[in-house]
Formats: sequence, C-alpha cells, structure tokens
Amino acid sequence: MVYATNWIRRAAFSSPLGQSGLTGELLVGLGLMVVLIFVLIARADLLDPLLDLVEEVIFNKPLSSSFYERSEWNGIAWDTVASTWGLGVGLGSTRTSNWFAAIVSSAGLLGALFMGAFLVQTFFRRSISRTPLSVELLWALKLSLLPALAMAGVDSSGPDFGIWMGVVFGAITGLAAYDPRRSAVNPGVAKRSIRSVGGRRANGWSKSPTPLRNLPRDNGPDKPAPRPSF
Repeated sequence: MVYATNWIRRAAFSSPLGQSGLTGELLVGLGLMVVLIFVLIARADLLDPLLDLVEEVIFNKPLSSSFYERSEWNGIAWDTVASTWGLGVGLGSTRTSNWFAAIVSSAGLLGALFMGAFLVQTFFRRSISRTPLSVELLWALKLSLLPALAMAGVDSSGPDFGIWMGVVFGAITGLAAYDPRRSAVNPGVAKRSIRSVGGRRANGWSKSPTPLRNLPRDNGPDKPAPRPSF
C-alpha cells in the first residue's frame, strides 16, 4: 500500500527525478501479476500453505492464549494511566504489546503529547534547499516510517522505538535542515590558515615563500638511520 501510494505520488506530483523509472516499475509489477495468475491457474493449491499460515497467524490470533496475554498487558498499561492521573509510571515500568500504549503509560499524557507533536513535526518537515534529490529522499524516509509505526502498534513491548526509527528521525531532521548554500567554514579564515611546505596557500602562492636555505638540510649519506623504538 505504501509503495502504491508513493508510485501514484511520483507519477502525478513528482519532479523528473522522481518520475524516472515509473514505466519500468509498472511493467515489472504487471508482469509479476500475470505470472502469478498463470501459476494459480495451473496449480490452484500452490499457495495453500501460505494462506493457511496467514489465517493462523492473523485471523485466528484472537483465539490464542498469546492474544489474551498481550491484551492483558495493554489493559494493565492503560490502567496505570488512570491510576497515576495521567502522569505515567516511568520508562520500563510496564510491558505492553502496543508502542502507543507503552508511550502513554510510561511517559504519561504530557510525554505522549510531546511524542505526538514530534511525529507530526517529522512528517510535515520540508527541505530548505528543495532540490529534487532532497525532496525524494524526504518522501522515502517519511514513508518508510509508516510500516514501522504500524508494526510497533501491534508488537512493541516498550516505549523504545528502536535504532532504525531513530536513524530515520535523525536523517529526516538533518536532510530538512541541510542548505548547500551555507558553509560551516569561513572561506576567508580557511585561506589564511591553510598553508603547505614552500609557502603555498589554499588560494595560490604567497608573496613571501619560505626560502629554501631555511629548510632543514640533510647531513649527507653518512648520516646513520634512526633505529625504530618499540
């Protein structure tokens, strides 16, 4: 679903960079669908093991003891929010099966509000430079968060969102704030401070290069080589 949504966005609203490769991706997708249809016609029972697994893991999940156990975790976590008047019980004090419930129960209503504001801000960030590459990368990073948040909503046992989501949050923030017109180093300072042997500056030869007579001289071929010290 995320890929199809992004494909439609690229086809309708994206720059030429984002629209490149759309035809090939469409042909590959249609070709895979045709192959799958022919396989199902030839062997109708080929996907039965996969369908049985999906039915057992997803549709029959409410009938398992694990479902009741995880539901009890979430129920206790929500009860802690009411029992603490929305203050929460601290990070790591509850075990849940839902990342959003873990945030509210651990950090309280105020912490959950801040986390929600951070997520909204993350998804609404726009690139300062607005180059096609930065725009497409921002869209890719934001859309990659949707499956991760969806899975965290059904299987996360605590408020920690993991290393991968943290890296994506940082990449979105850095990419949105990146401006190639700015420089972290003052060019004037760099030109005055960077020199090489012989008086060569970053912007050309200096007016008074270092004389060769002031450079250290070799004592000749008879000079013993220094021994390495260990």
